[in-house]
Parts: sequence; C-alpha cells; structure tokens
Amino acid sequence: MSPSRPTASEPSTDRRAERTRAALRDALLARLGSQDLDGLTVAGLCRAAGVHRTTFYGHYDTTESFAVGVLADLVDEAASVTGLDDGSVGEIAESYYATLGGMLDLLDRRRGVYRALFRSSMGSAFREALRTVLRRHLALALAVLGGHGLGPPGQRDLVAAFLSGALASALEAFVEGPPKEIDGEVRAMFDLFPPWWPRLSTRDSPPER
Repeated sequence: MSPSRPTASEPSTDRRAERTRAALRDALLARLGSQDLDGLTVAGLCRAAGVHRTTFYGHYDTTESFAVGVLADLVDEAASVTGLDDGSVGEIAESYYATLGGMLDLLDRRRGVYRALFRSSMGSAFREALRTVLRRHLALALAVLGGHGLGPPGQRDLVAAFLSGALASALEAFVEGPPKEIDGEVRAMFDLFPPWWPRLSTRDSPPER
C-alpha cells in the first residue's frame, strides 16, 4: 500500500484558492469600473469570474466584505517598502515619499470606488481594515528608523497606532475631496508627518514616483 502524501495536495489546493481569488478580484475591479458597489451581486461577480457561487460563499460572506478585503489589499501592496535596512536616511525619506505618492495614485485612479466604499454600509469595516494595513507598515517603518537612531524614543506600537489613524483619515479626506494635482498633495501630506520623520534632502526636487 502506497504511503499517503498529504503535502502534495495542499499546495495544489492553495494554488486553486489563489487562482479563484485572483479571478474574483479581477472580476470585482472590472465591474466596479462600470457599476456601483451596491449593484454588485454574488451571482454577477461569480459569473464574470467563472466561479461557482458555492465556492464564493465558502470563502466570503458578501460582495461588500470581499470588496473591503480586495481594496484594502491594493493599499497594502502600494504601501509596501522593502530593502531599506541598508539605506541612508535620505534614501529612506525618498522611498517613503514615493510610497505615499503610490498610495495617492492608487486612490486617485479608483477614487469613485473608494469613495463609494467609504460611504457604504461597509465604510466602518473598510476604515478598520485600512488602519490595520497602515499600522503594520508604519510599525515596520518605525523599526527601520530606529535602526538609524531616528523616531520616537519608545512605545512604537502606540505611535504606529496613532499615525495609522491619522493617515487613514487623511487618505479618506483625499478621496472625498475634488481631484487635485497629485504631487502637491503628496508633498502636503508628507509634511504632516512628525518632525522626527526623515525629510527629503532637496525640498524643491522631490523624487520621481
């Protein structure tokens, strides 16, 4: 009798789940480009993704909760900064400036979608998801700054929680406001960070994003 190999099926199952989520995510983003969140149905989303409704409900409760996760994930991806452990303070400032610009670019491109989500019945859930994403990235940023002798003297978790709430509110205000020139918005928002946050070495020449 051949020995069982449970580990062989697990990666296959994971890959299927990833493909299913990717198909649903692509369908969601495509449909949100032409219709409101309130008009999105599980049946329509699954039909567009080529996924059975039973599969959807095996992972998610509603299209709204799925949208919260997907749109928070997009911010998560845009907020990611890597390879800073060996960077100079100036390089760190430029990286975070560019990252903030990437987040605003994302929100600007999908302004109507994010605005609708903030105003929907899932607005509170999305704000919490957004704060969670930003808090994690800010905690990592504070650890990097600490390695350079920068940042607050202690209580990094508390500082990350405070800054994530402030940044999430600023991003919501950006989405709710009229479209503006992005570079000016990035600079204005970057200047709101605490005085100990690293600044750009040349204020008149912000890094390319």
